Amino acid sequence: ELEIYFNNEWLEVLGCGVVHKDIVKAVGRGSQPGWAFGLGLERLAMVLFSIPDIRLFWTQDERFHSQFESGEIVTFQPYSKYPPCLKDISFWTNKEGDESTFHPNDLNEIVRDVA
Repeated sequence: ELEIYFNNEWLEVLGCGVVHKDIVKAVGRGSQPGWAFGLGLERLAMVLFSIPDIRLFWTQDERFHSQFESGEIVTFQPYSKYPPCLKDISFWTNKEGDESTFHPNDLNEIVRDVA
């Protein structure tokens, strides 16, 4: 393994490990030991693009992929971990003391004005 000291933390860029015996056996290699190793390009990209979670590299979410283009270095823009929902609605309500000043008819009025 190789780690570099970056921003007061150790960052693994070359990782290695032993493959679990059940996996080796399942692919027909018997009791032969299995090794895994590789260059941690994802970790370097995380630093370069300010990506907070390595699991984002394997997402199918277009909100992640659409932020990057070949040859351009941009800062990752966070988005909700929940997928977009076209039928979802969120809004804030005012609160005076323990009671909300919101009444369901307020929402109905807004919908009627927009529709």
